[in-house]
Amino acid sequence: MALRKKVLIAIGTTFSGLILILYFVSRDILLETFTHIEEENISQEVKRTLAIFSNELANLDATTSDWAGWDDTYEFIVGRNKDYIEANLVDDPEFCKYL
Repeated sequence: MALRKKVLIAIGTTFSGLILILYFVSRDILLETFTHIEEENISQEVKRTLAIFSNELANLDATTSDWAGWDDTYEFIVGRNKDYIEANLVDDPEFCKYL
C-alpha cells in the first residue's frame, strides 16, 4: 500500500472519529440544555396554573362566604318573614307588589 493511501486513510479515519465525537458531545450538551429549558417552562406554567386556581378559589370562597351568611333569606323564603323585607330589600312598590 502506498504512503499516500495510508495517509488518506489515517486522515479520513481521524476526521470521521472527530466528527462522531463532536456529534455525540454536542448532542448531549444540546439535549441537556433543552431539557433544562423545558423543565423551567413547565415549572412556570404549573406556577401560573396554580395561581389561576388559587385566584378562582379565593373568588369562590368570597362568594360562598358572602351568600352562606344569608340563612335569614332561606327563612324568609320558607316562612315569609316580613322583617326580612324591611331589613334587606329596597322599598320599591313595583317589587313589593309581587311579595
